Amino acid sequence: MIIYKPNDLHWLSGMTSLHHLDLSGGNLSKVHGWLHDINSVLPSLRVLKLSNAELQGGGIYATTDLPHYLNFTSLRVLDLSHNYGLNITLPQWLFNLTSLVYLDLSSCALYGKLPVTVGNLSRLRVFSLSGNSFNGVIPESLGNLGILEKLDLSLNKFIGSIPESLSNLTSLVYFDLSNNKIGKLPESIGRLQKLVEFYLSNNQIQGLMPASIGDLRNLQYLDLYWNMISGPIPESFGNLVHLQDLDLPQNAISGKLPESFGNLSQLQHLNMQGNGITGGLPEYVRKLPSLLGLDLSNNNINGTLPKFMGTLCKLQVLDLTSNMISGGIDGLVDGLSKCRDGLSTLNLGNNMLNGTIPENIGRLSKLNQLNLSSNSLMGVLTESHFSNLINLRYLDLSYNSLQLNVSENWKPPFDCWLIRMCSVKVGPVFPTWIKTQTYLSHLCLSDAGISGKLPAWFGYLIPFYSYFLNLSNNNLEGRPPTSMKNYTISIIDLSSNRFEGPLPELDPVSLRVIYLNNNSFSGSIPSYFANATFIQIFSVSNNHINGSIPLFFCNLTTLELLDISNNDMYGGLPNCWNSTSALKIINLSDNNFIGKIPNGLVSLTNLRSLHLRNNDFSGDLPLSLKMAKKLVTLDISENKLSGSIPIWIGEDLSSLIVLCLRSNLFHGIILEQL
Repeated sequence: MIIYKPNDLHWLSGMTSLHHLDLSGGNLSKVHGWLHDINSVLPSLRVLKLSNAELQGGGIYATTDLPHYLNFTSLRVLDLSHNYGLNITLPQWLFNLTSLVYLDLSSCALYGKLPVTVGNLSRLRVFSLSGNSFNGVIPESLGNLGILEKLDLSLNKFIGSIPESLSNLTSLVYFDLSNNKIGKLPESIGRLQKLVEFYLSNNQIQGLMPASIGDLRNLQYLDLYWNMISGPIPESFGNLVHLQDLDLPQNAISGKLPESFGNLSQLQHLNMQGNGITGGLPEYVRKLPSLLGLDLSNNNINGTLPKFMGTLCKLQVLDLTSNMISGGIDGLVDGLSKCRDGLSTLNLGNNMLNGTIPENIGRLSKLNQLNLSSNSLMGVLTESHFSNLINLRYLDLSYNSLQLNVSENWKPPFDCWLIRMCSVKVGPVFPTWIKTQTYLSHLCLSDAGISGKLPAWFGYLIPFYSYFLNLSNNNLEGRPPTSMKNYTISIIDLSSNRFEGPLPELDPVSLRVIYLNNNSFSGSIPSYFANATFIQIFSVSNNHINGSIPLFFCNLTTLELLDISNNDMYGGLPNCWNSTSALKIINLSDNNFIGKIPNGLVSLTNLRSLHLRNNDFSGDLPLSLKMAKKLVTLDISENKLSGSIPIWIGEDLSSLIVLCLRSNLFHGIILEQL
């Protein structure tokens, strides 16, 4: 498609009676005097829309330096939104357009402070400056826009409090201040009694929530996500009888949920995750017949799951993860399994739940996400537990005392992208039903009682996204399938098994974390790891790996942990290390390395822990070790290091907590500074 790019707008000159001009979505990047062209030929214009037209900032200043030059006395609507090339401060003439009722300057790369002259636009009903870089405080004069109905200042850098004068905006229906740095919510906010939508997420609002917020009786949507609001929720919240969505996550709210919440009969979504809510789940929740989503995760809620929770048949999302809820889940599951609509998300992980998982959980056919991990649930899971879970995509049953007992030819009704059965006993051999999961991108079967070899087909599963694989702490043996190189793996953990042979060939492009420790791998470290340019953790300790340390480790700039301890490696260490490396932990203990400790290795500025125990290093401690100011642990014992213990260890390495120098050839006195 060819897009016409005019050099000017002179072709408008014959349309002197035009009232409405909309060139949104065009390409006016070459029209350097676009404002002059429009202003000079369209004196009667009432509506001007140039949204997403690739306007350039020079077009505003090119020929309109003087405010009296503009003829836009009839202009009612001005929409310049989504013109990222403007990149200017607000021109002063803009605030002389006192007939404007609609002004949208969102996403225009505007910056600077909002001038007090904004109060001149007293006829505005819609005003949007979202998605720019305005800073400073919101001017009090904004309160002069007394008939304003929609105000959007989101995604800027405004600071300070909401001005008291904004309580004069009594016609305001929509108010969005999200993603700024506002620090206080004034008591006078309660005067905005026509407000329907109020968004203040991701600011820096501190202190108690004003009780006057309960005066906003027409409010339907309230979002205060990610602030620093503290203390209990005022009982006046119960006055918000039209409220549909209440988002208060990631604050410091404490105390019990107020009894007045029982009045919120139209509430559909309640999200208070990541606070300090205490007490049990209140009885009045049953009075919320419209509730679709309830997220109280990451709080301090205790007690048992009330039986009435199973009667909330409209509920689609229930997330109570990371609380202190105890007792069983039978009553909840029994009730929900009889509902026609059905739950899509049930997250009860990281609590103190006990008892068994009832079979009728398999009737929750709408379930998309099930998380019961990190509890004290026990018992045997059969095919009946999963019989109708045809929509399941996320399954986490990890860290309970569960056993899976299904037939060898079982074909699950679900096709998950995430399966976490860490510590669930699915053995004795690798489960064949895994090959039916065609979208699997996250699999954890650690400590699952699996023995024998990995099946050859395992390496041919096609992951939908970058892969997470954890098969650690089993009794798997033999060589991992060579077909595993077909995976785009980000995190792999095969540790604490009985794998043997060379280190498995993997696609290094997306590799971030690799744990192959506590196996019987042998041979040298493969050269393909040189292409693992995003790797952060490389752990192959307690194997039979030999050869020297490859030079390419010096080029892996994102590597934070290198552990090749307790192997059969030998030779000198390379001296190619960059002091700005991300390396924090290096463990080369229990090998056969020789020679001097290279200066580059010990001068890494991010180094926290260095373990060189039980090798054949010799010579003095390198002076460059003084550069490792963040070093906490230094173990160089059982080597052939010599000379005196340097005084600077006690003076320069002030963060050191563990120092092990035993079984070397050091001599002299132990200095007081040490």
